[in-house]
Amino acid sequence: MSHESPNPMNSPDTPESSAPEPSRRGIKRYLPAGLFGRALLILGLPTILLQAVAIYIFYESHWDSIVRNMSFSLAGEVAMLVYDTHRADPSERNYRKELTGQMMGMNIEFRPPEAWVDRPPDPRFSVFSHHLERRITYPFTITRPRDSRYILIDIRYPDAVLHIEASKKRLISSTTVVFVIWLVGSAAILLTVAVLFMRNQVRPITHLARAAEGFGRGVDDPAFRPSGAREVRQAARAFLTMRARITRQIESRTAMLAGISHDMRTPLTRMKLQLEMMPDNEETQLLRQDMEEMRHMVEEYLDFARGEEGEEPVLTDLGGLVAETVEAHSRTWATITLLPSDTVTMKLRPRAFRRALDNLILNAVQYGKACRIALNVSEHAAIIRVEDDGPGIDEQEMETAFRPFRRLDASRDPNTGGAGLGLSIARDIVRTHGGDITLKNRLDEQGKRIGLEARIRLPLARERTA
Repeated sequence: MSHESPNPMNSPDTPESSAPEPSRRGIKRYLPAGLFGRALLILGLPTILLQAVAIYIFYESHWDSIVRNMSFSLAGEVAMLVYDTHRADPSERNYRKELTGQMMGMNIEFRPPEAWVDRPPDPRFSVFSHHLERRITYPFTITRPRDSRYILIDIRYPDAVLHIEASKKRLISSTTVVFVIWLVGSAAILLTVAVLFMRNQVRPITHLARAAEGFGRGVDDPAFRPSGAREVRQAARAFLTMRARITRQIESRTAMLAGISHDMRTPLTRMKLQLEMMPDNEETQLLRQDMEEMRHMVEEYLDFARGEEGEEPVLTDLGGLVAETVEAHSRTWATITLLPSDTVTMKLRPRAFRRALDNLILNAVQYGKACRIALNVSEHAAIIRVEDDGPGIDEQEMETAFRPFRRLDASRDPNTGGAGLGLSIARDIVRTHGGDITLKNRLDEQGKRIGLEARIRLPLARERTA
């Protein structure tokens, strides 16, 4: 076989998976790969960092300052009450208690010494406890019962227990919760708007990529229209213009070569009729061979120009198509073998794809004594291997084998090959299906060439989300 493959290939005995993305190192491996994810990261990460810094500054300065000032104020009021009442007689104590309670908005009462309960310090009121410790010398406890609106302060006198019920608002600021809710809520609203906006901006880019990929496979999307941001619409219009130009060029080339083929067939037919009327001798046999070569070349030129023109992709059993192609050639070439293969259904142009398989198989039996074909399906791709036991080709000649009108042998004998278009046609057909053909020499354990392998790789359809 004589063909080429710029890409390295895996072992012929193992199915090939789709080529993985290049490994990303460092922090890049944790970043999203898609535009939508990256755009959200650009919008969301600064927002989250800003909110985190705002909350940190609030807690470290503003909120801490509020708690310190509120604790300082309440501790001063409690200390004033203690110094007013700790040496007063009972009647004076009650008077001062009532007056202070009314003026400061606290519930105050004196209890017997037996009412004292020694409790561990509450960490929630450490700042207030610190300020109060600096102002009074009597033992005290600070508690807040669950779901209570009051903070309970007990101070033990030698002869009584001063019990104070102060509103929790004197030490706990409700603006803290409101501030955090406001920050988190505003961030959630901002990110929601960003997600909706970015999804609408990314969708036209996704549609453009799908249209370009479909056109590369020969499937036009007539419903595709430019949409999205100005730059995206500009790119979409450029794609539509390019698609129209390429389509016109292909149609013009096909029409031109079809016309040339038709014009050449007419004189060839006349010449063939004239040769049939001439005596059969060595000169007429040579002319017949030349005419047959010309006819074969004209047919190959037309096939190369026509490609899969006019055939629409349909769901096709690829395994069945390969088996039918091998069976058809086995009637002529007994050395063609179909190895145990997988099966998969995908959209193909059956006639065009079979033409590509025909060219590879004919190339294999032409340069080798035996040909083996196998279909393997991986998670991402379907792989068709066509192997021969011929002499193989040099690595530097592989790309040359795929060039139109180029043959690796100097002969132009129609019995040893055509016009050098077989591999070009096969690669062109496979590439219009979104795949590619690669070549690789088969080597034995000593590294000696024992044949050539042509590998067709067709990517399987992937689930897409807009």
